[in-house]
Amino acid sequence: MRARHALISLLCLAATGCGDGVLSPSEHLRLSAARERWEEHGGPNYTVESRLLCFCPPYLTTWTRLTVHDGVLVSAEPLGPIFGGEEGSLLGWLTVPQAFEAILSA
Repeated sequence: MRARHALISLLCLAATGCGDGVLSPSEHLRLSAARERWEEHGGPNYTVESRLLCFCPPYLTTWTRLTVHDGVLVSAEPLGPIFGGEEGSLLGWLTVPQAFEAILSA
C-alpha cells in the first residue's frame, strides 16, 4: 500500500508541478521505471491515497482515498476536512494509468 501511495503521489506531483512540463532525462528514467513496476504489479482494482498540489478546487488538494474497480474510478473519499466546506467529487482525479499518460503528454 505504501508503494502505491508513494507512486500516486509522485505521479500527481509531477503532473501538476511547476515549470514547462518537460521532464529531465533522470525524471524520464524514474517515470519509466515506475510505469514498468505498475504494469508488473498493478491491476484493474486498487485503492490509493492522493492529493494534488495545484491552483484547483480545494477537494483536489485534500488527501483523498481513491478506489478503482475494473480500471474505473468509483470513489473519492476525503481523508480530512475540505477547505471552505466544499464537497468532494470524482472530477479531476486520475487513475494510475491516466496519471502516467497525463505526465507523458504534458
